[in-house]
Formats: sequence, C-alpha cells, structure tokens
Amino acid sequence: MLDKKIKILLISSVDPSIGPAVVAEDFYNRLKKNGYDVDFMTPYPVKERSEYLYVYKNKYRYWFTPTFLYRKLTENNRIVRYFKKQEKGYYFFYTNETCPPMSVNDILRKIKKKYDVVIVSFWQGMLSFKTINAIHNKLNCLMYFACVDYSVMSGGCHFTRDCDKFKT
Repeated sequence: MLDKKIKILLISSVDPSIGPAVVAEDFYNRLKKNGYDVDFMTPYPVKERSEYLYVYKNKYRYWFTPTFLYRKLTENNRIVRYFKKQEKGYYFFYTNETCPPMSVNDILRKIKKKYDVVIVSFWQGMLSFKTINAIHNKLNCLMYFACVDYSVMSGGCHFTRDCDKFKT
C-alpha cells in the first residue's frame, strides 16, 4: 500500500461532456474512485463540473488580441507558414507545433499544485510539444499520453500499430 496519495493532472483539450472526450472523463472518474488525488484541466469551463481546472474563463477572452491574430494567420496562411521554419531534421504533422494554440504561460499559471503524473488525453487546439516540454520542466514528473487519436505524435497516423511516419 502506498503511503503517499499520488497526485495526477489529467489534461483534455476537448470538453469531456461531449463527444469522444468522455474517454478522458472516464479516466478521471475511475482514478477518483480508486482514491487518487486527480485534477482535470480543460481550455474552458465545463458545465456542471466546477471542480475542473480551466485556462480561460471565456472562449472569446483572447480573440482579436495580437497573439490570437498571429496564431490564426500562422495556422491558416500559407505565406506566413512558409516563413515559419521548423527545426532542421524535424517534421510536425500539425503546423501549430512551433506556435502553440494556447499560451504556454497561461497554461502554466493554472497549474498551481505539484503533480506526480500528468496524463494527456486530447491536446489539439490547446497543447503542443512546446507546451508539454514546459509542463514537464515545471513539474518534473511522469508524462503519460493516453490519446484516442495518436496522429499528433505518430506523424499523421490515427493509430500507431504499423505506422512509422513518426520517423519523418
């Protein structure tokens, strides 16, 4: 039996009350039921789940700020994307890996506890490799990816099985 209660942060970029992110909420409920100290973080508040952590109180909080506009231009504009070079030898399937979809600092500010494990369930639209690295540097804990869709890490394959696109 463990003397210390393990602290877990579960992150989902998708609202767990709708769609496929119910899988993340299933993780949360099972971990809670088994006695773990678990927090759930999403980009925005989840109705009827006031205990969940969130980064922004309102979806439109940062619309039309210079950072938001730059991110949107970078995401959708081929000319801007052309000048945004990736590191030599690396290829990211998602263009926003070099420009995180949500502010890394805003996410880090919302993490106020020390955790033993961070479980990432969904990350599109919220996290990037840059954000994951910053979370790891802040917490110095285990990072576990329990994704339903692995395309962000595999190089474009939704399931990892025989996929080796991550090599490029």
